[in-house]
Amino acid sequence: MYARRDLNRASASADAHSAKLFSRFDVIMLDAMNTIFIAKGGKYHMYHEFLRTLDIETSDASLARAFTRERTHFESLAETERRKGHKVEVAEVWARINAGVILEFAKGKINGSAEEIGRQMHHDYLRSPSWFEVHKDMRQFLEIAHGRTLIAVASNHQKGSLPRFISYFKLRELVDMVFTSEKLGFEKPDPRFFNGVTRELSAVVPNLETRRMLMVGNNIINDVSGARQAGITHAVLLDWNNEFRGEKEVQRVSSPLELLRLEFPSR
Repeated sequence: MYARRDLNRASASADAHSAKLFSRFDVIMLDAMNTIFIAKGGKYHMYHEFLRTLDIETSDASLARAFTRERTHFESLAETERRKGHKVEVAEVWARINAGVILEFAKGKINGSAEEIGRQMHHDYLRSPSWFEVHKDMRQFLEIAHGRTLIAVASNHQKGSLPRFISYFKLRELVDMVFTSEKLGFEKPDPRFFNGVTRELSAVVPNLETRRMLMVGNNIINDVSGARQAGITHAVLLDWNNEFRGEKEVQRVSSPLELLRLEFPSR
């Protein structure tokens, strides 16, 4: 049974604002990739590395434009299919996003299917902790939160690979529970993913209510919209690079430490 640690024994670095956050929420759920674990060398490092094998150099700005276009297009198509009741595999969405980015710069220069290359990139991405790091702000947030609220990782991931990331970065003591799409049988943003998380959390957090749960992730559709569709109204976009500063429909932070001072409606 999970039990909250006595607030008086919690880290001295936590002030009244953080105490308010942890008394407000019984559970804080965090996405994994690009939320807890961020790519070394920047968000587009994987693309740079692949393109260099073809002797192609490009800028982060050019990759960002291609990535944003492809991601918006394919995630929009995926959402349309979900609304029709069709199952959409997140890995396949990412295979197409990656393929679109690759073809923007390497059309006619690759051997084989761009989509298959994109699929392999996604596969490697989810299984290679050495490509990633944990930002110091995230580690500090987890240390402050430890024992003051339940911290759960909720990710579209395979059962074995996500615990490997957590162990690799020595986060086992800071994370209370781990939920993967493979284990639950559904992928974010499917509300059934979040319903499954809530159901399992209810077994360890007495009288858990969705209004006392907070979801934090880097993806507006998968993390924010998905949580809201499941009745988890408090969902925050972690926008490390301020790419969505113009987004008006979501609460947004550029560091998890900003959560400690964020105001939440009482609904």
